[in-house]
Amino acid sequence: MGRKKIVIVGLIFLVIVAAIAGFLRFNMTGQRGTQTVILLHGYGSSSNATTKLAKAIQKQTAVQKRLQVNVTKDDNFNVAVSSKAAIYQMNFSNTEITEEREVAVLEKLLKQIKQKGINHVSLVGHSMGANVALYTSLNHDYRTTSIYPKIDKLVAIAAPFNSGITAAGFDRQFDNNTIDSKTKQPKLQDENYRFFYQHRQNMNPDMQILNVMGDVGDNSDGVVTNFSSQALGFFVKKDQNYNMWVVKGKKVQHSQVRTNDTVVRQIAKFIQN
Repeated sequence: MGRKKIVIVGLIFLVIVAAIAGFLRFNMTGQRGTQTVILLHGYGSSSNATTKLAKAIQKQTAVQKRLQVNVTKDDNFNVAVSSKAAIYQMNFSNTEITEEREVAVLEKLLKQIKQKGINHVSLVGHSMGANVALYTSLNHDYRTTSIYPKIDKLVAIAAPFNSGITAAGFDRQFDNNTIDSKTKQPKLQDENYRFFYQHRQNMNPDMQILNVMGDVGDNSDGVVTNFSSQALGFFVKKDQNYNMWVVKGKKVQHSQVRTNDTVVRQIAKFIQN
């Protein structure tokens, strides 16, 4: 074979290899970069609390856009909702906003996302943000609601699902809550618990759930009891893909567990898989 032919064959080979590599890379990012995720911070916090998680999910899923949704004190926001996969970090400027108002804001965003042609989302919430995520997933019958995207995955972190939350804070009677032997339900049930339980039939059985909580050594994360966070188990369907994870060791306190390296890594994998 002449030198010229060898060069030509070599160039063709390189072109083929480059094309295959590009095809594989396109398919990998195409498959992985299709997640739309909304992260909700806790009461009195900000989007800074979810940044580490957002970055980890972005890296794991190869989603290019990460947007901050700045919500004003009168519950308005102005964000360029993407027609492609994106990660949205909610940022409520009103640090005393109620769960009901957060739900209304989240539903407004979900409606805009659906209008952009996005049919599937995942919700990740820390503390009160987890309550808001669950509230939103149960607020409408998944079988008949078409104006919102389907919630494929829900991640709850340090969630006070039954903590006796009032305008004055936590009702500490709930710290010693137990199961009633007759009803097989918690003896003390707050307003959140009652809403979740009454609307549990609205939960999509196909929604995958990861329920994460820290244990500092006393069956609580120092703020929310594990018993309260575990109340989520009363609302899921019998065959639901529901995983509960009690995290022990370092950085498991209420405001730390959301940035625990192991927790962050596992949540990112859960969202991506």
